[in-house]
Amino acid sequence: MQKLIAINYILYLSKQYKPGDELPQNDVAMKNAWLEAGTAKLQNDESVEIIEGKQKKKAKAKPVTAPAGLTGKSVPKTSEDDLIGKLPKKK
Repeated sequence: MQKLIAINYILYLSKQYKPGDELPQNDVAMKNAWLEAGTAKLQNDESVEIIEGKQKKKAKAKPVTAPAGLTGKSVPKTSEDDLIGKLPKKK
């Protein structure tokens, strides 16, 4: 049996399918439209293929806030605890 695999992001019946996800095949008109548009493809169960664009290198998150403050004097005094801190380094 063949599976219908998404190549691009597809929103169908209020569900978002990502590249590599299996799509429902119960609607023949939509199945034919996806195949004709090139947004999905039929794949055999036995075959293992890597879909282009599925495994992209993701950027790592960088901290954008200052580290936790240390106790000390701060100007102006706006809180009960005086906290000092340092700004994050720009790289």
